[in-house]
Amino acid sequence: MDRIDARHWLRVLWPHLALWAVLCTLVAGVTLWLIESGRQRELGDGRVEAENLARILQDQTARTFAGADVALSMLKALHERGVGDAFLAPVADSLARIPTTEVERVFSRFDADGRLAASSVRDAPIGQVSIADRAYFVEARDRAGPALHVSVPLMSRFLRAEVIPIAKRLDRPDGTFDGVVTMALDPARLVALFRSLRIGEASSIGLMHRDGRIYVASGGPTSSAVASPATTGEPLEAPGTTLAALAGESSIVATSPIPGTDIVAFAALSEDALLANHRVVARSLLGYAALIVLALTLPIALASKRAIVDARRRRALELRYEDARERARTDPLTGVANREAFDSQLRASHQAAGDGVPFVLAFLDIDRFKALNDRHGHDTGDRALKRVADAMAGNVRRTDIVARMGGDEFAVLMPGADRASCLRVFDNLRETLRLVTLEEGWPISFSIGVVAFESAPARPRDAIALADRLMYDAKRSGRDGTRFATFRQGRLVVDAAKEPIAA
Repeated sequence: MDRIDARHWLRVLWPHLALWAVLCTLVAGVTLWLIESGRQRELGDGRVEAENLARILQDQTARTFAGADVALSMLKALHERGVGDAFLAPVADSLARIPTTEVERVFSRFDADGRLAASSVRDAPIGQVSIADRAYFVEARDRAGPALHVSVPLMSRFLRAEVIPIAKRLDRPDGTFDGVVTMALDPARLVALFRSLRIGEASSIGLMHRDGRIYVASGGPTSSAVASPATTGEPLEAPGTTLAALAGESSIVATSPIPGTDIVAFAALSEDALLANHRVVARSLLGYAALIVLALTLPIALASKRAIVDARRRRALELRYEDARERARTDPLTGVANREAFDSQLRASHQAAGDGVPFVLAFLDIDRFKALNDRHGHDTGDRALKRVADAMAGNVRRTDIVARMGGDEFAVLMPGADRASCLRVFDNLRETLRLVTLEEGWPISFSIGVVAFESAPARPRDAIALADRLMYDAKRSGRDGTRFATFRQGRLVVDAAKEPIAA
């Protein structure tokens, strides 16, 4: 398929291709919109779920602290009224009826120096454990009032377990500091209550310090997992165990601070886990989109094929028409233009000459051609005509017209040429024709009349008459010659010693 044919087929197919491209773009756009909207919907639901989980954990933890405040306030009141430590054990036993761990059922009193003075545990190491350096003890000692003092999770020196200590200040009758009454909460139990609320394995729920250090988490690594029970009793600080490390970059995180403490409840949901079902849906949507594109492609392809068949049929008709038209304008024997084609081109040159564009018109006649036909036959005569036509076509420009006017007479039309540019052309043509006749041994020669038109005669046929007359002038002057003339301002000026001839 050449370049012209490629452009032709593109003109035929572009409506079908454009329709296919528009439909495919529409299908792709709708599919991508559905996939992205589904993704955003899943992430939005996950964000709401994370916020709900963090809020529920914060609320439940705060409620637990409130219950602890009630129990410790009662023990504080009893102690300050002189009852002593008799109610530590009964209060601890009362907690056995609700879901608590062993460490959460231990109530203790520490004196003003921070040493263990009494406990609900029967074999407690009285006097051997001190919390004087604990931040919550120092805070209770230095700040009077009924406030509940909550510590960050740490490893208890007394219970040898990871706990959240809770303390209440005790006062003497004169208002001076008399120690603290304490209990402990198990952070792992607080978080484990919410494991049933998780979304598969997508969530990590836990408690952390407000600076991001995790104390305990369910569904992810915890600080308690790397803490040793044999620690010296310092607050748990696992390097690198932060919310950012636990959740990762592609997670949805929600936090909810617990009032009055440095503890924050959090929930982190993995985007990869949240979007697992969405990826399945997205693949299904892409598959449906591919099927839709295929369903659209088949009828468009069939329509395109039919359009190609029709275009080929029309193209074949056009080529046949062009071929017939070309044959109608071509001499069937020599292959050069015929009289009809020549007249059409001459009219165009005559019209252009009116605008100042010159042209050259020449007539050529084969001398003694009848004798050649009579002596050697018509086949030789036809061959001579073909050789002469080929020689003429080979010596002129591609834009020039060589035509057989009839019998043994030919014409050459050179649009845009002037006298100076045509002299060498016809000298070369005469030499070429002479070599042809010598090669073939034909007893013929050529009489040529050449007119350079610097202006246009009145009618195209007047130009033909002038060139034809000049050719016959050459023939009457002994044949085998070329006569040149120039037509300007209504007069024909013949070269050499010839007088001007009136137009």
